[in-house]
Amino acid sequence: MRKLKGMLITAGMLLILSGISLQVPEETQTLWEEIPDEEIHTYIQEKEQTEDMAVDGPVQEVEYAEVRQPAEELPPAAGEVIELTYDEATELKKLATAEAEGEGCEGQWLVMSVVWNRVQDPEYPSTIHEVINQYGVTKEGKKIYQFSCVADGRIETAKPSGDSGTALARLETGDVSPGIIAFEVTGTDILEKWFKFAFNYKHHNFFTKK
Repeated sequence: MRKLKGMLITAGMLLILSGISLQVPEETQTLWEEIPDEEIHTYIQEKEQTEDMAVDGPVQEVEYAEVRQPAEELPPAAGEVIELTYDEATELKKLATAEAEGEGCEGQWLVMSVVWNRVQDPEYPSTIHEVINQYGVTKEGKKIYQFSCVADGRIETAKPSGDSGTALARLETGDVSPGIIAFEVTGTDILEKWFKFAFNYKHHNFFTKK
């Protein structure tokens, strides 16, 4: 055993005396000398963090492509684009909400269509505000409003939702249900005296001119 240790020590001494050593190639030394110390430190730190996150092997580099979802588009205009003021839009949404809140976007759009068709008809007032607030007077002097929500004040407390906003946006593209000029709650059967029944949608019957 002592003989083996002696041989190892002797071999080590011979290596030292012969000048054999491990040296870094000159071009590699030059390369590192040209890199600032702070960049070397940053590289080492990032490498350590990357290796720490590696699970069962090196971290795999993945290229991520930017994903863009197409913007939500309104249906193409069915007619001439309708330009409304803020007050007109607000009044339409409040009326539609009060009259057809439980009937979704479609039901509220139909109510708005009735108002707009009246605005376009020379037999009715020419503005949205006037159409919504139009009334007749009985012999006793009582006002009879065209829309029940105006008569009982529900239009004032109505809180428009997303359905009324979508219905309004549809109307503004020029998409209007043609011909309908009036509506009433199903089962009322009053308007048939003056108008022609067109169709039913949920809790309302819609009418055109006779």
